[in-house]
Amino acid sequence: MAQISPDEMGFRLMVFNDDNPHAAAFGGLEYFTYDPSFVATAKFAPAAQWEKKVFQTSRGWYKAFFHIGDAVFTLKDRQITLPMYAGSDKLPEIDSLAAFIMDDTTGKETYGVGRYIDVALTPGIIPNEITLDFNYLYNPNCARSPHYNCPVAVDRLPIAILAGEKKPSAAH
Repeated sequence: MAQISPDEMGFRLMVFNDDNPHAAAFGGLEYFTYDPSFVATAKFAPAAQWEKKVFQTSRGWYKAFFHIGDAVFTLKDRQITLPMYAGSDKLPEIDSLAAFIMDDTTGKETYGVGRYIDVALTPGIIPNEITLDFNYLYNPNCARSPHYNCPVAVDRLPIAILAGEKKPSAAH
């Protein structure tokens, strides 16, 4: 099951064809060299109300997530507040938080729709502190196929995050 549009769940079927020329030409993903200076311990400030936020997607559709709170941290001498989202507003169902970000590399060294970062949680527990390892920033699936429906990032970090997954090669 996958979110088809806000408040609408449906089935997602993925079919892979190894004989497709694009699949045969795929050379793998490219990453920046791991850099421990892009790991931040953040205070987590829960939102007073978990409000639904609707994001436009790479296909021009919409998906909804819930703003659960903000990660507040310092990275590269910059104070940053990053909104964090969950796929549910029911505490027992929340087992991770995500942020959809852009930075000074977006559209240049990294994918133009933005990159995502996830933080695993103990289900049903919202912590006071989280670790954000930007070395694990990843491109959404729509970076590799127009058939995916990915939220477009709207939160911009005021620095260049030279960490995580790079833009797909022109061949992909």
